[in-house]
Amino acid sequence: MRSFRYIVTLACLLALPEAGRAETTSFFTKLLRSFGLQSSPAKDGNKAYHKQDYEGALQKYGEASLDQPNTQTLAYNTGNADFRKKRYAEAIAAYGKALNGKDAGLAAKAHYNMGNAFFRKGEAALQSGQQDGLSDYREALAHYKKSLEINPSSSDAKRNVEVTQIRIKELLDRQQQQQKQNSPQQKPPEPSEKAKEALARALQLVQQRRYDDAKAVLEQILAEDPTAASYKSHLQRLDDVMKILRGEKPSAPLQQDPRAQQGGTGII
Repeated sequence: MRSFRYIVTLACLLALPEAGRAETTSFFTKLLRSFGLQSSPAKDGNKAYHKQDYEGALQKYGEASLDQPNTQTLAYNTGNADFRKKRYAEAIAAYGKALNGKDAGLAAKAHYNMGNAFFRKGEAALQSGQQDGLSDYREALAHYKKSLEINPSSSDAKRNVEVTQIRIKELLDRQQQQQKQNSPQQKPPEPSEKAKEALARALQLVQQRRYDDAKAVLEQILAEDPTAASYKSHLQRLDDVMKILRGEKPSAPLQQDPRAQQGGTGII
């Protein structure tokens, strides 16, 4: 009986004029499927997917979208096939269509897989060196968390949230280190004329062995004039001399003034 209906249907189709045949092909295709004489493109796509023929699956899913556009399951399956082909941008777009359907469980899976697609996209960006991938990792984290909101029991989503957070922190730390390395070394301000006069006065007092007076001059200018900050090294040297004269151990040296390599203003 089924064979008879198939022959009748095929005969009717072949008897149509050329123009009419093209217009009614979709109708008779649907009719054959309703009799179980032809499988749907969506099912054929699933078969191809399980055989790891992802390109064939995408082709069949594309055909299915003509008959059943914007279905949640079809969008989800299309995203999976794109993901397997490492077409992450296309997968993200397909998963996005599967987020707003009535099946909350499928929406949770779509958010999770969308997170995976963004994560892989971020990795690819880092490897290519074209961008830092940070924005993709942040998108991945957002979708993992959204998946958890819908399905709090998902251990995979919880693990991926932790992994992505660690990855984001690593990238931020790396960016901060690079910025420090690329930024020019800050130099202390050039001493003012008042500061230079105070240093000259302190040097003169040292020559006269009036160390306490010289120390007082340096301490005063350091307290009053921020541009005299580089004179801390002079103050420490003077303090060391005074300690040695008293038979004490001198202090540990301060960090060298960056301007010292360029000549500085002299030493005590």
